[in-house]
Amino acid sequence: MVWIEAVCQQRHYPWPGRLRNAPAAKWLAQHITGLALCDDAQDAADEITDAHKRVLRVIDRPAFRQYQGQCEICQGDLYGYRDADKITCAQCSEVIRKDVNDRRLANQLEDKLCTANELVVVIADRFGATIKPKTVHDLAYRKTNPILVRGSTYDEQKLYRAGDVFAELRKRKVIA
Repeated sequence: MVWIEAVCQQRHYPWPGRLRNAPAAKWLAQHITGLALCDDAQDAADEITDAHKRVLRVIDRPAFRQYQGQCEICQGDLYGYRDADKITCAQCSEVIRKDVNDRRLANQLEDKLCTANELVVVIADRFGATIKPKTVHDLAYRKTNPILVRGSTYDEQKLYRAGDVFAELRKRKVIA
C-alpha cells in the first residue's frame, strides 16, 4: 500500500482505495512505469520482495513427513513426504518406491476390520472424501448390495471390512 500511495502522490494518479494483496499487486503491475519514475523507486523491488517473502512464510506450511506403514525388510516405521517418489527406511536404509508401498498398504487395508468412525478417518485420508459414520452404518442395513457386519468391539461398536465399504462407496461414486 505504501508504494501505491507513493505512485498516486508523486505521479498524480487517482487513488484506487484500500486494496487487498492481489488487487494491489495487479494495480502496481499496471502502473509499473509510474512506480519506476517515483523517488526512491530503487527501494521498491527490495521492499515488495521482502513483503512477499514474509507473506509466504506466514501462509506456506512446511512439508511434513507422513507415516507410510512398516518397512517390509525390517518392520521399522516408514515416513516420507506425500509427493515423494521414494521412501527410505530410517532403520535399514532400504529405498522403497512410494507407488509400490501405497499399493501394498491399500491391499492390506482392504482386509482390515474397522469401526465406522475409523473408516471415516481412513476414507478422508486415503481418498479425500468426507462421509459420516451413519453412511457406513446405512450401508450395512440396505436391502440391495448390503455390506456385512463382521463383528463388534468390546464396547459394542460394529466392525466392517474396509474393502467392502470402499467397494460400495466406489459403486456410488463417493470415492474414486
